[in-house]
Amino acid sequence: VAVIGAICARLRASRGLTQHLQALALHHLRLGFLIPEAPLPPRRVHEYLRATDPIGVDVTLLTVADRLSARGAGPLARPEMVEAHLDLAREMIAAALDWRRDGPPAPLLRGDELAAELGIPAGPRLGELLAELEAAQYAGEVGDRAAAIEHARRVHG
Repeated sequence: VAVIGAICARLRASRGLTQHLQALALHHLRLGFLIPEAPLPPRRVHEYLRATDPIGVDVTLLTVADRLSARGAGPLARPEMVEAHLDLAREMIAAALDWRRDGPPAPLLRGDELAAELGIPAGPRLGELLAELEAAQYAGEVGDRAAAIEHARRVHG
């Protein structure tokens, strides 16, 4: 990532382009590590989308190009392994396009509301709980405000 920054600085590339290229390099192997878990549960899809936002579509396409260009020999080069990568990439590109169009789920309650419900102060723990609620909502585990509060209470302990 630092090398990309240095090259982009030499080329006088924009900050946006530099950050985009750095993010591609940082996340380009992520999808490949998920293949053994396929089919992915919704929470893992959410984790991937959140981690790769806003380059989810681009980095997923890069993994396909990388996978197809690096066939070689060995167990990872078997046709079924390549097909598994392509199948997961198709699913993730569809999810990433939806994410790009719709964004993450609209919060069921604001941070200050959750803090008041749980009696906790603003801070890192509140942020963790809000992130957990977003993942649970994406996965279809909570669908309304009351369910979100109950879920947060269980997770918070």
